[in-house]
Amino acid sequence: MVSLFGGSLSLLNPMGIYAFLALIPFIILYLRQPKILTKTIPSLMFLVKEAGHDKRYRWFKRIFSNLLFVMQLLLLCMLAYAVASPLLTTPDISVTKNTVIIVDVSASMQAQDNDESRLEKAKGIAMQEVKGATTVITAGNSISLLSNDASDSNAKTAIRAIAAEDAPTNLEAAMHAADQVLDGRKARIVVISDFINVKGNADDIFKAKRILTSQGNQVDFIPVHDSAENVGIIDATLDREKIELFVRNYGAAAAKVTLQQILGTQSISERALSIGASSTEKVTFPLQEGKSRIVMTPEDDFAVDNVFYTASPDKKKVNVVLITSKRDTYLEKALRADSLLEVSTLGPPFTIESVKSKNPEVIIVSDVNKKELLPGDFDGIQSMVGNKTALVLAAQKDMMEIDYSQLLPMAPGELAGSTKVNINIINQFTHDSEFSVVGKHFTGTAYNGTLIIASADDESPLLTFTELNNGKIIWYGLLDDESDFKTTPGYPIFWHSLVTFLVETENVNDFNKRIEDVPQATKTGYNEGGILGTALNLLSEQESDVGQDIEAFEEQERRFIVEPQSVKSKMDLQMPLIIAALILLVVEIVYIKWRGDM
Repeated sequence: MVSLFGGSLSLLNPMGIYAFLALIPFIILYLRQPKILTKTIPSLMFLVKEAGHDKRYRWFKRIFSNLLFVMQLLLLCMLAYAVASPLLTTPDISVTKNTVIIVDVSASMQAQDNDESRLEKAKGIAMQEVKGATTVITAGNSISLLSNDASDSNAKTAIRAIAAEDAPTNLEAAMHAADQVLDGRKARIVVISDFINVKGNADDIFKAKRILTSQGNQVDFIPVHDSAENVGIIDATLDREKIELFVRNYGAAAAKVTLQQILGTQSISERALSIGASSTEKVTFPLQEGKSRIVMTPEDDFAVDNVFYTASPDKKKVNVVLITSKRDTYLEKALRADSLLEVSTLGPPFTIESVKSKNPEVIIVSDVNKKELLPGDFDGIQSMVGNKTALVLAAQKDMMEIDYSQLLPMAPGELAGSTKVNINIINQFTHDSEFSVVGKHFTGTAYNGTLIIASADDESPLLTFTELNNGKIIWYGLLDDESDFKTTPGYPIFWHSLVTFLVETENVNDFNKRIEDVPQATKTGYNEGGILGTALNLLSEQESDVGQDIEAFEEQERRFIVEPQSVKSKMDLQMPLIIAALILLVVEIVYIKWRGDM
């Protein structure tokens, strides 16, 4: 192997070097002295020709005579070397021709330092990194390709147009996107970011770097990170009544902030908070119908998390009719405590007309006196269920003596002992419920088509769901008199969730989302759609921590060791040598013809 022009020259067929032995007879033939012929010529002619011609052209004659030898020697060397199959290996310089610039456009890049944002600093650095064919990619809530193999001017125009988003970033995905855009080509890949709140494990970007480096790319991380002070809204919980906001102070000293709830252009309520260093406080506001926002002051180095946007549909009350022979039960109190329910109580005997006059969306039957029921009462209720009215049937100890028509979802057995309530399906009304144990329960087998949501230890259904024509039926098989569930805080929540499930009341959380959960969204505020639109907020504890140090990242960057694969460009010289030899042969023939030897 021979070093040549920064590369190396090797032979695929070393035995072919013996082809150079053909040069020996060639050189001997040229060295052989020709036989001298004696001729008599007029000396005067010789002297005249020698004086007029040979003096001027003797040197050229010697050159042209040797030139034929040189061409033939080169021709034989080329053919002999071609037999050895030479291979020229040189470093692949394409990595210096291509540049990929990845710019982090996440919310934290809006953090201010001396009246300049991190993104503006990143764009300035990106301008300096434009070299060769440049690809520009932004990493935010989605990955955007702004330019591909662009010239310097076009790449810089794309960089100037970069705008920040109000969402977390995904640098690893952007690095994989760069790999796809390159499609096997090598490049220098520059990632410019503050390197906080990288989605997934922070090692993911190093995993991507390891992959890209092993493919022959040069990957450089350039941090743009400065100290910043921030107090931000990092989380929120909403229901139909209220908003609970969680506000965190990331500073090293206590901070005082004021939060104003604004409806339209009017401030309708205000809360003042004093938050300790590195602490979080909770503040509650009533949920307003329509669109509103909560604004926190004073301003700090990061403005995105200082505003919380809300959207809520109209709070239409649900008409509920409770049919019961008992008054002031735990169930009735739970229903009446719910401000979203309009509860009417009817006791048997009753008429179906009296029930219909309440325009019920949900009918709940619990603890009815079988002696006060009239024949056909449940037939009438069944007809209402068929017209989109939902029904909840609650178990009672003498239920075996009541004619429920065809409304029961199960064939009841006997009244058995205590059991644990086992949740089979976690849904809207069971996910926050702790039913624990009931002292007694009815055994039984559910009919086909019945969905068992909760069951006893003996697999008897305790909570089921069925549909009858256009109506929904819930079987509530827990005997409240035999259970402590009625005294827990989860009891009214369960009934609220159950009723809203039955009438398909719009969930306020469907109108309020984190921005990262909405693909392609780039700005907090209102993502218009439907009648109300969706309120989008950052709500990210990590993204709001704009003042965090990145020592862990920097340490991992220092410890990052990957031996880059030496990417080489290989050229088989056999065919070029043969072609060159053929060309030289043609030149030799032309030369001989010109010289007059043919």
